[in-house]
Amino acid sequence: MRQHLASFNGYEITTAGDAFQLVFHTVTDAISYCVTVQLKLLDMPWPKELDDFRAAKTMTDMFGRPFFRGLRVRMAIHLGGGGLIHQVHPTTGKLTYAGLDELVAREVGDSGLGGQVLISAVTKHRYLEEIQGWTKPKKGGRPVVVQFKDFFFREAPSCHIVDLDIVVPMAEIVPYLLRPRFANGRRADQMHVLA
Repeated sequence: MRQHLASFNGYEITTAGDAFQLVFHTVTDAISYCVTVQLKLLDMPWPKELDDFRAAKTMTDMFGRPFFRGLRVRMAIHLGGGGLIHQVHPTTGKLTYAGLDELVAREVGDSGLGGQVLISAVTKHRYLEEIQGWTKPKKGGRPVVVQFKDFFFREAPSCHIVDLDIVVPMAEIVPYLLRPRFANGRRADQMHVLA
């Protein structure tokens, strides 16, 4: 996963247990990274023994194409605003972030299921603004937009951060090639493994 960071202008800021936090220059970079990594995870040389575990078992669509293979990695994207505190870590020398937006990003990340990419509504809105700025009108006056070439958005249950009494509206980013992962109404508020 880390090997793809530089390709999408990403930077690792911290790790906590088996999770790590990343920052990107744009929301588009963050989305592109998440979609790319979810697809690349299917091609990893996972040990065959993982197929013995329901939560890591290879699952294929009706054409035999895998949509789950190996460990399921959940991801989430939240836009940090001016309320972030930037500090240089005394040991690593890396820039670190703290504050309400960092806490919200962490909670949003924890609310997803394995193999799922979540995005807060405010971040989705920023993405739509970013791509609108890149849209170029063609001769007929209609814009040419390729923003949803690789994925689509789907509404997801809100993330309720109990300690702060904050409700964060959410959406899912679903790569078209991985659409079967989200079939049959699998949602972020369901705590079961798709089998």
